[in-house]
Amino acid sequence: AHGSLGMLGCMRIWSRTAWADQGLPGGFQSTWKPGSMFEGRATRREFWPLALLYFAALYGAQHDERPLGESMLELTCVVFLLVFLLPFLGLCTRRLHDCGHSGRLLGVALLPFIGPILALGLLGHWLEDGDPSENEYGPDPKARHVGAEGELTTGAQ
Repeated sequence: AHGSLGMLGCMRIWSRTAWADQGLPGGFQSTWKPGSMFEGRATRREFWPLALLYFAALYGAQHDERPLGESMLELTCVVFLLVFLLPFLGLCTRRLHDCGHSGRLLGVALLPFIGPILALGLLGHWLEDGDPSENEYGPDPKARHVGAEGELTTGAQ
């Protein structure tokens, strides 16, 4: 049907993500960077697969009408949210770094009452393309460099 995303459209979107290049385990592994979880830069291709999974789990954990603990889906979502909280915050921080902003902007979401509204402004930063050159947080992860032996490498290495 015209106008609907459908399975083929979802497959095309997935094929353009960094996770498609590395597979699902490789995508999670690249997101979980102990020691440098909050340092460096993350492209949109690296950010959005985990962000969408995290937002879906957040929705699943909040929109089950059964009491807490009676739903396996809800329990699974809560465990996922807890396990991936720090990696997700690190990824959000690195995504802001890619756009030249401090990760401290995430603190805006913690403000009572207006925090969630102001946090929608973060969405704009997560959607924008990163700085095309090196910034104070590191080299452009999409930059391509020619190595010493003539092979093509990316700045994310």
